[in-house]
Amino acid sequence: MPLKNYTVLIIEDDHALNALIKHSLQKLELSTNSFYTNADAINYIINNPNQLVFLLLDYKLSDGDANDFLNKLNALNIKVPFIIITGKGSEKLAVDMMKKGAYDYFVKDIGFEKGIALKIENAIKQIDLLKSLEESQKQIELN
Repeated sequence: MPLKNYTVLIIEDDHALNALIKHSLQKLELSTNSFYTNADAINYIINNPNQLVFLLLDYKLSDGDANDFLNKLNALNIKVPFIIITGKGSEKLAVDMMKKGAYDYFVKDIGFEKGIALKIENAIKQIDLLKSLEESQKQIELN
């Protein structure tokens, strides 16, 4: 499945950084939507259930952290692939987020927006490969 089938939801409350990330993702021709609160992003996901989305999720926002966000999605039985970005990283936080299903964990430092596009591209390719393997397995089981 091509990258163009995915929409990256950029959930970052710093407007300038959000715009910078969006600009770097345009090089991959990915569709993007910007959000500045967890609530707005969750409403979008709920109202667009058939859209293939990938989240670039800031760990700490004004209306809660990534744990709050993921707990709300889990309560709604919604699974969405994501990468966590944070201004203040720690090994414990990285491990916690990876246990919750994060494809990657990225600290916002100088120039990080250049590397984030590659991280998202690789994660989406990994997701597509896993979907393809699951479909192949189902076909084998049917035959």
